[in-house]
Amino acid sequence: MDFDAIFQEYYPLFRGQSSSIPTETAPEYQLAMVMANNAIRKWDRTDGVEWNELWTTAGEDGTGDVTLSENSTEYSAPSNMRKPPAFIYVGDTSHRVTVVPSRDAEKYGFTTAIAWFTGSANKGYTMHFNPGSSFNELTVDYVYLKKPQLMTRGRDKPDMSDPNFMVQDMLASRFANLRNGFGYKIAKQEATTALQNMKIENEGGTAGNSSAIEHLFGGWGKIGRTSATNI
Repeated sequence: MDFDAIFQEYYPLFRGQSSSIPTETAPEYQLAMVMANNAIRKWDRTDGVEWNELWTTAGEDGTGDVTLSENSTEYSAPSNMRKPPAFIYVGDTSHRVTVVPSRDAEKYGFTTAIAWFTGSANKGYTMHFNPGSSFNELTVDYVYLKKPQLMTRGRDKPDMSDPNFMVQDMLASRFANLRNGFGYKIAKQEATTALQNMKIENEGGTAGNSSAIEHLFGGWGKIGRTSATNI
């Protein structure tokens, strides 16, 4: 479902009519895109959830392809990185290098195979390898959490599994601007319900392996675990 389809659903709900829907050059369309991106940012940072749809690899992304060199210790990282990886796989994946916090990098020996990232999700990241690591001419790959796709044109598709959250959150924002309390309340509740359903789905594992919720809460109808050491 791309943004054009989302707008085609949002606008009739907002205006209560299915005709005369604005085109992409209209102010109402441009305003809707701003509200859509605001909804995406809300989804992205909801309760610290790491959405399954946002996990990717440097190789898959295409902007993180790096070949290590003995003459360099700094390398580019994917431009859409939100959180750095836990491990980096070097060469044919037979080497797994641990990623440490940048503040701890100086605690390790010169030849210890470690890596760390500096920067931020907003400014961008730089990957660093220990100068003494002997991985010359080898490529790297890793799993990381990316930033979500924002809407810039009608063909863009959001990463979230249920775009209805975007539709309803856009409606809530628009009704808030118009001081329409009743419309805001209804849309906000619908958006909250869609968001809760996505959170449950995100923690539900896969078919035949739905262990995530049980792992965190002890299972349906059971008392959750309270000790961090037991998780």
